[in-house]
Order: sequence, then structure tokens, then C-alpha cells
Amino acid sequence: MNKKNLIFLTGFLAIALTAFIFSRYIKINYGNTELSVENQDNINNSTLLSLDPDAVSEIKVNNDTGSYTLVNNAGKWTCQDIPGMPVATGKVQEMLEAFGSFRFIRKFEADSELDEYGFDETAARIEFAGSEDLTASVVIGNKTVDGGAYYCIVNDCTDDLFTVSEEIEEIIVRDAKYYAQNDTMDYMPDPKGISVNKNGEILDIFKPEDPEEYTYTDYYDWFTNENGEIIPLDSILVNKLLSGVISVQWETAVKFGVTDEELDIYGLKEPEVEITVTDENAENTLLIGEKANAESYYAMKKGSRNVYTVTSDLYELYISANAETLKPNDICHIPWDTVKGISIACSDESIHILREADNVSGGDTYAADEAAINSSYVEDFERIIDLMIPVGENSSGSDGKLLMKIVFYRDTDIYKELELDIYAYDDRRVSVDFENNRGKLVSIEAFNSLKEIFDNMKHLP
Repeated sequence: MNKKNLIFLTGFLAIALTAFIFSRYIKINYGNTELSVENQDNINNSTLLSLDPDAVSEIKVNNDTGSYTLVNNAGKWTCQDIPGMPVATGKVQEMLEAFGSFRFIRKFEADSELDEYGFDETAARIEFAGSEDLTASVVIGNKTVDGGAYYCIVNDCTDDLFTVSEEIEEIIVRDAKYYAQNDTMDYMPDPKGISVNKNGEILDIFKPEDPEEYTYTDYYDWFTNENGEIIPLDSILVNKLLSGVISVQWETAVKFGVTDEELDIYGLKEPEVEITVTDENAENTLLIGEKANAESYYAMKKGSRNVYTVTSDLYELYISANAETLKPNDICHIPWDTVKGISIACSDESIHILREADNVSGGDTYAADEAAINSSYVEDFERIIDLMIPVGENSSGSDGKLLMKIVFYRDTDIYKELELDIYAYDDRRVSVDFENNRGKLVSIEAFNSLKEIFDNMKHLP
């Protein structure tokens, strides 16, 4: 081998050796902190803790919210720091499984003081203990400079530091009350009634088996008795009242296992509002007491000893509920298949329409004053009535000139005749009376459309 080839071979071996050494000992720069990583290929995606969730019987947590200890006694978890707090086993199991599955991103030796990584007295610490001398701990420091991970120490061994996914943050910030088994209402798939008691002022709402016992249509589900008159209510608004109880959302847990004297402190001994939802077999009752702060009120499930808060919005929903605020903002919902005749009077003229079933086509035929008319006229007339939406209330206390009177003749046992009256109001709106909906203001365009159809039917050749 000549001298030139020998020099080339020596240089190549030197470069290869340098690359090998570099691959075994890598310097990674994280801002102002330089980290040394050894055996990088062997540590990626390795488990942070060897933790069997079923073997853990004690968990100690110290974080910004304080310190607390969760203990498993014969399969039941309790919190030593909050007497009376029921602990949700599923939430504890979730935390244990998360720590048993976390994988560290990097393992390295610290080149700086530990507090530069956030390992000081403020660092979050979680300890696990259990059977067969099981002990494990994780201390969480600062976020890495790139923000995608946290520095951590495992089992108090400071010879090696780790970085772990930022997903660990969601767990380490939890306070003790996160693990509480909060009260829930009993399952109630088909509520039949709701009662809202506001310091003795009671609103009772019921859901009959047959709504048409109380009104002309099956469109409405819920009713109340207002001064002896049964009136329908807006189903969407009533369902909000129901869900506020059945699916109550506690904002915060305040205290568990309160005494009678403490109930008085929270205003729950004699609550501001008591809402009871019933079905055929059970009832759920929500109590709302004193104001906790600008955005919430103290509340509890009746029969419980645990106090929570609910939003001010929920309180306002119930405190403002009455027959007037729950009325539907609509005009009418006539089932048109029950209507066999319509009389319309407008501008000193009138017309009477009859509907008959066509056994040949399977549809309906119409006659206006005994003359056959196209079904589209009647269908368009009905559609416009369906689409009438109130835009306000007639606050004048009196009706203007009667513009149109419509009487619907129905093939039913009750509510055989229904009358809809349209009165002049101003140049943009008309006032409409129909059943319980009186003095509803509607766009004048609705009346103009009805009158145009009336004129077309009246003056057909």
C-alpha cells in the first residue's frame, strides 16, 4: 500500500471513530441549558414508571393547590384531608393508568443545578405506595424551552433526569376535589312533572298523556294552570328547566358531609329555590341557596350532605320562571288534517272552503262556495298561517279595525271550531288573536299574502 492510500485510510478511520463516539454521547442545547444524552436509541418511548395500578394503595400529591393523600381501604378510596368526601374510583384509576403508561422522551445527566430545571420547593411531587414494598415517586419541574415536555425526577434519583410529554400537566395540577364522586340525580328518561318553589311561590308544570285534552293540538307537551286556565308552554324552555335538575352541572364542590347548622350558612336549610322533577316512579330535587359570589350560588341535591355551587344563570333560569315567561312565542300549530272547513271574511266579503277526501287520488279536494278550486290555494293559505311568527306584543290594550276573520271547522270531539282574527295595528304590523295567544304582532306581509290568496279564491272565474 502506497503512502497516499495509507493516509487516506487513516483519515477515514478517524472520521468513523469520531462519528461512533458522537452517536454514543450527544450534546443537545435547550436554550441556556445544555443536556447530555447517552444511549439515545435505547431510551426513546420507554416507560417512565413501572407501576401496577392494582398494587397501589396510597397516593400522596403535593402541588400548587396544596397537599392531599388518597388511600385505598379494602377497595374503597378515601381522601384523608377532606373528611366525608366520596372518592370516584374511576378517576383515581385513570390517574394510575396514566402514570403507568407515560413514556419519557429523553434521559440525561444534569449539567446545571437542579433548581434551574424547576426542582425546588415549588415543584409538584406525586408518591405511590402499595403492597410488596411498592414505592415510586415523580417530581415535575419546569417545562422545556420548546414547551413540549416537562423535566422530571423519578424515584428521587437525581443522577438521571427525564423529559416527559406535556400531557402530564393535566394530571399534576389537579386538586383533591377533582377526585370527588359528586352527587348525580337519579336516571329519569321520561319526566312527567316539574315544580318550582320560590319562597312559597309555586309553579307546577305537568305533561299529560294526551295533550289534546287541554288544547287543540298535539304540538305542545307541557302545561300549567294559570288562574284556573290550563295553558300550553314552550317545550324548549321547559326542557331547560328539566335538564338543569336531571343533568345538573356542579361548578365546584364546596364541602362534603355538612351539618344542619352549616346548611343554614349556605342558605340551604330554607333554600331560595327548590326545583323538583318527577316521573311515575321517582323524583329529583335541586336546592339553591345563598349567593356564593358574583357568578354562582350554593346548591345541593335534596337528601345529600354535600354542598356545591351552580352558575348564576341557572339560578336566574328558575327564579324568572313563570307561566308568562314560559309561554310559546308562536301563533298557532293547527293539525291541518283535522280541518274540514274554513270560513274567511275580509273587506265585507266572505268565502267558505270545504275539504273532502279524494278516494281515487288518495289526496284531498277543495271547494270554495261549492266551486272546485286548486288545492294549492288552500295549502299556501295554511302554510302562511304556520309561518306567522310574533315580532312583538300589542301593548295598546285595544284592537284596531278587524281586517280578516278566519274560522276553522274541525273533525274532532273538542275544539271543534277555532277562530283566528287579524286586526290593523300600524303600517308594518298587524295584531293577531288565536286561542291563548292574543295581541301578538305579526308582519303585515303575512296578512297581505293571506288577502292575496283570499282575493284569488274569491274571484276565480
